[in-house]
Amino acid sequence: MTQYNLFRLDDVCDNMPNYKNIIKFIKLLNKYNIKPLIGVIPTVNDKLIVDKKSKFKIENLKKLIKSNKIDIALHGYDHRYISNKKGILRLNNTSEFSGLSYNAQEKKIKDGLKILKKRLGVTPKYFFAPAHNYDENTLAVLKKYNLINVDGISLYPFEYLGVMHIPQQKNQLNPKLNLFKNGIFVNHFHPMDLIIQKLVEIEEFCKKYTSTLINFEELDNIKIQKNTLDNELFIGYKKVMHNLSKTKYPFVKIKKYGFHNLVFGLIKREILKKEQRKYGFDKWHTTPIELRPYAQACVKEVNNLILKDNLTAVYEIGCGLGEILHNIKAPVKFGYDIDKGVLIYGLKKYKDIKFNCGSFNDIQNKDIDVLITINFIHEIKANDLKKYYNKLTKSNNVKYIIVDSVNYKYRHDFSKILPKKYKLFFQSKEYENKRQVLIYKKTRLI
Repeated sequence: MTQYNLFRLDDVCDNMPNYKNIIKFIKLLNKYNIKPLIGVIPTVNDKLIVDKKSKFKIENLKKLIKSNKIDIALHGYDHRYISNKKGILRLNNTSEFSGLSYNAQEKKIKDGLKILKKRLGVTPKYFFAPAHNYDENTLAVLKKYNLINVDGISLYPFEYLGVMHIPQQKNQLNPKLNLFKNGIFVNHFHPMDLIIQKLVEIEEFCKKYTSTLINFEELDNIKIQKNTLDNELFIGYKKVMHNLSKTKYPFVKIKKYGFHNLVFGLIKREILKKEQRKYGFDKWHTTPIELRPYAQACVKEVNNLILKDNLTAVYEIGCGLGEILHNIKAPVKFGYDIDKGVLIYGLKKYKDIKFNCGSFNDIQNKDIDVLITINFIHEIKANDLKKYYNKLTKSNNVKYIIVDSVNYKYRHDFSKILPKKYKLFFQSKEYENKRQVLIYKKTRLI
């Protein structure tokens, strides 16, 4: 037997990002007579995998389906993670399916199939769950609807609980698995993986391994001589690599946060989870400052300004639980937030902060040495932010404004948002998601 290579693309949905490169990806594989398996989400409800500016609709796939250029798989129902159960493979603790009842899972799959039939004119025979997370109930539904599960850890297709499984082993073109010369290997991609350089790599791979490339429909005609020892070695290898990745976790985190911050941060996070349930504030606030290096950088720079310029009054909008303000060494500290839950907790926890329910428009006629506005501003449109800052700086005397720029919903250019009298004074290094803490200073008095 030889090694056979197949291709699978996840997260194809309405408003899919990078769709032009997806078409290039399909055409590239078609050149080698390969039909990639396209995992379609019938009705997407996951903001992290869509781009509102994208005009792509799954109906755009119809021509490719009719011309036999792609195969279609049902990729869940809405790609919304509603369970923390690990499922059969135990690779992730977030799931759209694992932990749900049989009836709940059947409704998702049945409705998903109906939508794809209506919108694409096809009834898929393949399925794969978001996050590789499914359980026995999922498989029972797949058995009822005669669906093949494209997932699992093995070298060969196998049957389990009455369902045929085509194992999915390769994240993209994982060269480490080339040491296994025999087996069926599904190369797995997501839309944002397919940058130009990745397309070049795929083409080089196809040229080099042309004789190993097959389509999913061809598996029925290939006689696979299974080697039990090879399969056991492969499964053992995958388990070892998975355990090593988990073992590596604390060392990576210690390097990122420091030993003290990691230990105390993890302990505090468990405490905050309990407080969150008690006070009802947003779950985002359960990540403590010890596990947010950018927030520590903000504290450090504000304390430097206080020491250097003898500042006294620090205000924070979107103060949350008050951890940033609490660590700032200023005699006057005001915190504003619209989440009453965090304010109730903050009032109980930090007596050195004057908490207020409100936002930009609720601060009037104040002398503010430092105004901190981070974490929440990337959810607000640039034009709205500009109005807020203009009004606040006209109503108050503000010397320094601190913001953060991050690759979330909006990555703002604050040189165009803040009033012209404020110039960039400090720019931190980049943290996760290219987040930077920026300090703007008022350069002239009004």
